[in-house]
Amino acid sequence: MADLQLYIDDDFCLDIALDDNDFSTDNSLTTSVLLSLLSYRFDGITKLNSWFAEDVLLTDIPQGSRLYKLLDENNTSSARNRAKQYVNEALQWLIDDNIANDINVDIINESKNKILINIVITRPSETDENYSFFINWESQQLGALNV
Repeated sequence: MADLQLYIDDDFCLDIALDDNDFSTDNSLTTSVLLSLLSYRFDGITKLNSWFAEDVLLTDIPQGSRLYKLLDENNTSSARNRAKQYVNEALQWLIDDNIANDINVDIINESKNKILINIVITRPSETDENYSFFINWESQQLGALNV
């Protein structure tokens, strides 16, 4: 089933893809992965910066990720372990809803201020979809590289 196609623009912001003045669609998991990882998960205290649609969804399952919480920290082994945990937590719904069979997350310590997050999602058809994200503590950015 096709989703509305989202992409990361030059300013690392999510935008809707257009094709001849019409919305583009996509059969990959790109839009689902982008929304799951780059939307802030409600922290139970304030809805500031949490995903706008969470109030209208018919589920009690939190949406988005907690990756943004790592931006206030340093690149430590603990932060890298939590990055992996937060990615798995945010994408778990893909397995629960039988959209994916497996999700493999690999955290690469690229430098003292940056990690890469490589994700391989295996679909029920046994095809893999690959995604790459990053956290850069120096520039305080969380973004996508390969989507």
